[in-house]
Amino acid sequence: MAKKIFRSVFLVSLLVLLLSFLIIMERICSVAESIKKGVMPNAPSGIMLQCLAAFALAILVAAFLARSISEKIVKPLRQIDPDHPLDGPGYLEYPEIHPLLKRLQDYKAGILGICDAERKA
Repeated sequence: MAKKIFRSVFLVSLLVLLLSFLIIMERICSVAESIKKGVMPNAPSGIMLQCLAAFALAILVAAFLARSISEKIVKPLRQIDPDHPLDGPGYLEYPEIHPLLKRLQDYKAGILGICDAERKA
């Protein structure tokens, strides 16, 4: 699942950058042709405005994708129940945290054992 998400983010980012590049190159070519004809266009402001618009669009797309991807990644971790850490989607989704969740379960069992011993005493 993570590879599919990464690929889609990469492709969308690549398309946004390619579109921005094409828009800027078209503008540069039109300015170059105007200069060849002897007409001096107001090139810097037009090109700069397009560059800023493309940059802003790329930032907005990246922020949206980063937010949605991070929510998908963190969702199983938020669903971990501290009382039963080995039962839940976080345990199944991310095998990297199995040792941590097992230690948490053992720690909880140790605390409950100490509490039971104190109650009996």
